[in-house]
Amino acid sequence: MFTINKDHLDETRLDLGTAEGEVSGATQRLSVQAAGASPRPRSTPGQRSNSAARRKATAEKKKKEKTLIITLCCISAVLLIAAVIGIISLIRSDSPKDGLIQKNVFAAGVDLGGMTPEQAKDALHQATDSTFSKLDMAVTVLDTQILLSPKDTGATLNVDAVVEAAYNYGRNGGQSQGSYTVSILPYLSLDTEYIQAELRKLGVQYSTTLKQTTYSVTPETRPNLSTEQINTSTVHQTLTINMGTAEYNLNIDALYQKVLDNYNINIFETVGTCTEIAPEPLDIDALFAQFCTEAVSAEQDPVTKEITKNEVYGYGVTKEALRSAIENAKYGETVTLDLKYIQPEITAEMLLKDYYKDVLSHYTTTVSTDIAWSTNVKLACELLNGTIVKSGEEFSFNNLIGEPTVRDGYFAVNTYVGKSYREVVGGGIGQVASTLYNCVIQSDLEVLERHTHSYAPSFVAAGFDAEVYYGQLDFRFRNSTEQPIRIDASMVGNKLTISIIGTDTRDYIVEIYYTVDKTKTPATVYNTMSEDNPGGYKAGDILVQPITGYDVSTYIRRTSKDTGAKISENLIATSCYSKLDQVVVKIDVPPTEPPTEVPSEPTTLEPTVGPTNAPTSAPTEAPTPVPTEEPTFAPTEASTPAPTEEPTSVPTEAPTDAPTDAPTDAPTEPSTDAPTQESTEMDAASGTDAE
Repeated sequence: MFTINKDHLDETRLDLGTAEGEVSGATQRLSVQAAGASPRPRSTPGQRSNSAARRKATAEKKKKEKTLIITLCCISAVLLIAAVIGIISLIRSDSPKDGLIQKNVFAAGVDLGGMTPEQAKDALHQATDSTFSKLDMAVTVLDTQILLSPKDTGATLNVDAVVEAAYNYGRNGGQSQGSYTVSILPYLSLDTEYIQAELRKLGVQYSTTLKQTTYSVTPETRPNLSTEQINTSTVHQTLTINMGTAEYNLNIDALYQKVLDNYNINIFETVGTCTEIAPEPLDIDALFAQFCTEAVSAEQDPVTKEITKNEVYGYGVTKEALRSAIENAKYGETVTLDLKYIQPEITAEMLLKDYYKDVLSHYTTTVSTDIAWSTNVKLACELLNGTIVKSGEEFSFNNLIGEPTVRDGYFAVNTYVGKSYREVVGGGIGQVASTLYNCVIQSDLEVLERHTHSYAPSFVAAGFDAEVYYGQLDFRFRNSTEQPIRIDASMVGNKLTISIIGTDTRDYIVEIYYTVDKTKTPATVYNTMSEDNPGGYKAGDILVQPITGYDVSTYIRRTSKDTGAKISENLIATSCYSKLDQVVVKIDVPPTEPPTEVPSEPTTLEPTVGPTNAPTSAPTEAPTPVPTEEPTFAPTEASTPAPTEEPTSVPTEAPTDAPTDAPTDAPTEPSTDAPTQESTEMDAASGTDAE
């Protein structure tokens, strides 16, 4: 809202009245003079001559008066326009006499427009009391940052002086139509010499000249790998890399001004602009090829166990070590690397003596008799068999098996994808992943990625499945042992067995068990059909078999082989399975029309009551199958009884819902009891855990 100062408005009106009065007076005088002239009597010829002269003079005089009147009118119009502009200007601007700071006046980033001086002081104190005297000014140039603390800079703001400057703006004329920012620098106490000195230090740091990276090796003669006796601890050569320096150009004066500008708007982070010309990067691959040789591990036939390729010792450093040393070095640093023989991770001697002598775990599941399903399982099993996973290496099921295609021999199988039932090429390979998952957790390897099916599958107990779907869901684990492992997979008849073979260095027994945290009982819903339905369904026919849902927690318990004492007990997975309601056919029986009796004589008939539309008998709900007890997992050592202590808490993390390639038959309900030694040994040996 705009305000008009009454005194100024009155003065303006007075000036306009005076100007208009003067114009009116002059006009009236001229009009009186013109009207007062009376007609003269007819004159003689001599007088006519004089009369003509007088008329001419009178005409000129009238012309001048007319010109004067026009001039005065113009002046009046100009004065009137000026008065109107003045009034509008007063309306659109704040009067400097109203005691308020002009609109759109800023200081220290605060809009003080329309405030009284006291209000402006409060606003500035609120905005700056926690900044100038408490915050460091952070100055960053490339990867270097310095902090200018208020203790060192002495930053103190005179708020009263800033408000006075803001209040005085526009009271002496010259204000602009836009916003105006009051510079607080004249009222901000700063140790500018200290600030400039700190910035000059940055200038010294970023004033180097360009220098390229160089390297050399001493001694220059490389040992002969074919004749030298191999000793991996002996240093044969030293590779020295002198990292180059970049050329910088940092404008200290511009950076100093930027710091002041940020102080002026109450900002305490300043980023300096510095041009950089970096030295040319080293070609790490070429450097490695010049001075180093990569070690190659021996290889073994997964079936015959024969050595198919002998190891090759490397020399120098690994490419990863060389790359890391160069990438982590700073400009101007000197990097030295000792060049030695490098032993391969796997030698023939290791393969023949130390590796693959212990069965770390094994697990068996029963495969569906469906030809398409069992074929898909067998193809994936053949690809998995004999896979070697080195120590620390990551295994990916999808990377190994690849995308199942009809061209590779896989069949399309009707199965659940999420909660949708449809055809999937390769349906069934999730059983292979689930069987492998059980081996992995029994071997106490690190699981990196695992997904559950949407519905609990039938081939493993709830909580022990691993769903895969190429390009979306994977099963991944890392060989967290110190030795390589081998995966053996075979399918005999309808039994799928997977084992993990390696070197057992564990001093503890592993026991896997689970708890059922929630059971979700399926309901029965009815699909109403007519008696002549195309499928020929009868009342009570089951269209969709029910599947019970569960929330399951899976645990691992480690027990000392020597003392039998529990070492640790941890949750390793939570699994959440949806329930699937049973769908039963219900036949809709149409009502029967009642017979109509013909009266013997015309009389008024009373209405008769016909039968209802309800069927004569409702279909009975299909019985829910009685669940059988699911198997649990045996410890890797049978000599130690399973501890009876249950976990103290059940985590609440929910798994991700995944597409399901499980068979459609309903799963058996898992047992909530901790396994006993006798039952788990029998299950692991017989493979009854498949159903």
